[in-house]
Amino acid sequence: MPDRTVMERLVASGADLTERVRPQLDGSVQVDAVVTPTQLTEIRALGAALASEAPAGTRADARKKPPSGDQIVVERALWYKSRDGYFLSVEASSSAAQAATLTVEWRGKRGTTGRAEMVAYVDAGAYLGHQFSTPVPADDRPQKITVTSTGGGSADAHVREWPDGERPDKHDRGYQKDFITQYMPPAQLNERVKTLHRQFPKLTDLITLPYRTNGYRRHAQAVIGTPAGRRRRDHLERLRLGGRRRPVRRAGRSRHAGQRAERQARRQARHGQPGHR
Repeated sequence: MPDRTVMERLVASGADLTERVRPQLDGSVQVDAVVTPTQLTEIRALGAALASEAPAGTRADARKKPPSGDQIVVERALWYKSRDGYFLSVEASSSAAQAATLTVEWRGKRGTTGRAEMVAYVDAGAYLGHQFSTPVPADDRPQKITVTSTGGGSADAHVREWPDGERPDKHDRGYQKDFITQYMPPAQLNERVKTLHRQFPKLTDLITLPYRTNGYRRHAQAVIGTPAGRRRRDHLERLRLGGRRRPVRRAGRSRHAGQRAERQARRQARHGQPGHR
């Protein structure tokens, strides 16, 4: 999108956008949207275009001298607290994609400094940016970071505290907590969402998605027998969802031998008698 104003118009139109917003050096904004071909045609009318179709070097920066090296965009720089301490979180992207190696250097209060490498995040063959592989400890709040690329590019950004703003008073009568107090299976989750919608109809919308998902359903598997590397062990796998289980032939054992071992194990469990091989 050419600028954030167009992005806000896109949001107001009801477009299904993901959480990541990536400002570009030329003032444009990149977002990930889930759309159908018809919806794509509609949002083009708002000024949006596919990233692969966006012209390079648009707006005022087209008159400037092209930057040397790859272009680096800092998408997020946050300092936050968890139960294990304070950490720095940085997300950035390079025009060289995963071919670039990015490094973050920061400067904090009382002259503290730090340095950490980022890793490329690639999902299903698509480059989604760079991030830290593990949380980076930072007890003293970093104030400014510099992201440097092996391709020659770099970018600076100020670090924000997350969450920012005024903290709620936990002792206030309106403060609510303990929304989830146990693990909920799908049926309970569905009912919980409906209950929240009934309680807060002005804050929530129930949207039925066009496609159903499998959720946690999968082909169950199990290993019964001696540790790995031995010959006598049974592998069980479910043939289909809701179907019967069967032993899978492994390490020279036949299917029938596996069935006999399974029946013998059941007899031992019922009668408490030792089995014989």
